[in-house]
Amino acid sequence: MQENWPKCWNSHIKKNIPDLPPVMLFIAPVGLHLNEFIDKLARNLLCSETDDLFSSCDSCPSCQWCFNGHHPDIKIIKPTDAKDNEIKKPSEKGEIKINQIRQISNFIHLSSHQSGSRIVCIGPAEKLNYPASNALLKTLEEPPEKMHFLFFAHSLKGLASTMLSRCRKIFLPFDRAISYKNYHSENEVLKWLLPLLRMQDKVDPCLWAKKAGKTPPHETILILIMWMTDISRINIGLKSVCFPEESDSTKGISDNLHNLTNWVEATVKIQDMIEYSNHPLNLTLFYESIFYEYQNGFN
Repeated sequence: MQENWPKCWNSHIKKNIPDLPPVMLFIAPVGLHLNEFIDKLARNLLCSETDDLFSSCDSCPSCQWCFNGHHPDIKIIKPTDAKDNEIKKPSEKGEIKINQIRQISNFIHLSSHQSGSRIVCIGPAEKLNYPASNALLKTLEEPPEKMHFLFFAHSLKGLASTMLSRCRKIFLPFDRAISYKNYHSENEVLKWLLPLLRMQDKVDPCLWAKKAGKTPPHETILILIMWMTDISRINIGLKSVCFPEESDSTKGISDNLHNLTNWVEATVKIQDMIEYSNHPLNLTLFYESIFYEYQNGFN
């Protein structure tokens, strides 16, 4: 099986969790296949042919159950949308709800199918809503024997301090350039937004809003902030961080800015729109507002 996450993660974990605590929180940015890494870690823990945390045989019944998604000793909790459908991408709107956490209560009191470890994987943890996060606290404080909670998150923002205090936090190392490259290659919003951004100051907010269609605006705002921050960096003599492969476009915009202060103010105003991005009253008008602010940055 192809491993898409950084190769250094295994050695980093070996160094930082030799005692294998019952509650762990792994943190790494979007775009590094953190969810796949956690799935592999769970499979390693449940493999019946090896005690090595960093490998699995991939052929024993336990490994095969994991591959097929039917292992009786593992419970995986992922965000769902308003209709309780599992969301597939970090950019999609969804959350982990209290009814999903209540399912864990039944699971943790069952006997292990193979008299070994039992695993609960939860993530991205920043998607836990407040009731769900609170419902976890007692269980995390006194987890049953041989029970391991594997949380993963792309950010600590929004995670309750009471929950964080009960986790062993492992910040996984990463190469920023690789992280952004993976993020760009997998991001659906960039497929329509990046060609527009390359047009430099030729901004038509109404046309751009039509291009956006029904795309959730949260991801669009994040990309705009990264793009505008790169241009600000270039303007003051620093290197591009988020879009180094777009140096011609970002350098061209930087050279043509009339006023860096206006550009930074527009960036801040767009960033403030994140607060309302999940509940816009009118999606098309909201997108037009976003792109009008972007346009204002060129004035």
